[in-house]
Amino acid sequence: MDKLLILEQHIHIEPKYMSSNGKIKSSYAGHTSINQDLMRIQVEYNNICADIGMQDIASMNINDLVNKLKNKKDVDEDFFKYAETRIAYLRKQKRLSLADLYEVTCSHLSSYAKSEVLLFKNMTAPFLKGFEEWLKTGRNASSNTIANYISNIRAIFYHAIDNDVIEQGLSPFRKYKIKRVKKRPRPVDATDLKPVAYGTTLS
Repeated sequence: MDKLLILEQHIHIEPKYMSSNGKIKSSYAGHTSINQDLMRIQVEYNNICADIGMQDIASMNINDLVNKLKNKKDVDEDFFKYAETRIAYLRKQKRLSLADLYEVTCSHLSSYAKSEVLLFKNMTAPFLKGFEEWLKTGRNASSNTIANYISNIRAIFYHAIDNDVIEQGLSPFRKYKIKRVKKRPRPVDATDLKPVAYGTTLS
């Protein structure tokens, strides 16, 4: 179930002062100016809805619609702060290994960014490429270790998108691809081969 977002949080009106048409009753002090503000907001939202189109609105959940109406871009969300909530949740679910991996990833990311705050909007494809090079040259990390770190970042990104914290357009993974190196199988030496008699079952 989608969580309900409140459009205007600085005004709180008790239900007894609200009329059936959504206006504030005259018994409430300052009802005239508040009703004027509500009318202005309603006109603005109606115009936005007209631009979006009713067919597209019908396919949106409440968070998507509210973000559109308020022109909310979610570009000021902090990646580290969101990652902390994910790590706390994973620990609560006893998924300690994954929580530890997320913490290590964020630690390296914070060292690279030289900051404890990192906005989603700043984590672009070039930024991740720079992080990759920094891990390779500054931390002597292998290609697959780097891929694991980037995969953790991607998982947090997608979780934020799926939960309507940021918009899908902020994801850098449309342009940035994770690079993994396939491990080659160990060559089998002739001395490792043992003759097996016909009809013998291998154990």
